Amino acid sequence: MTMAEYHAAPAPSGRRGRILFVDDEEIICETYCDMLFKLGYEVSTKISSVEALEAFRARPDDFDLVIMDQVMPHLNGLDLAVHLKKIRPNISIILCTGYSELITPQTASDFGIAKVLIKPVGIWQMREVVDSTFGLNGFQDSIRGVAELTGCM
Repeated sequence: MTMAEYHAAPAPSGRRGRILFVDDEEIICETYCDMLFKLGYEVSTKISSVEALEAFRARPDDFDLVIMDQVMPHLNGLDLAVHLKKIRPNISIILCTGYSELITPQTASDFGIAKVLIKPVGIWQMREVVDSTFGLNGFQDSIRGVAELTGCM
């Protein structure tokens, strides 16, 4: 199955979350796409923040959640978040980064980012954070309107 076919496949568990995953490293996109697909989500990936913005601008209602890296060429995660929020203010965004010292909970909140995950992210941590963003499986947000930093498992 090619990556294009993989992304187009329906989610196996019947969950209805449609995720746009953005990272400039293809192996990261493939790894997390596979993880999210196994968790029951439909996933589209982009290895360019500019392409991600174009895809979102063309079809903003095709996505329920955006998960993106912070450090990317052309548009970093915070800049991309600003553009996405201008297009669709209620889109949920998770920033997934390896550089926790660059993003404080207040900075994330100021940019409309719901959660910050610190790479590497395990499958159970990803499930908990994404499910809580969607309000699934009884997970409670441990934040009250502000972003949180979630460490590695």
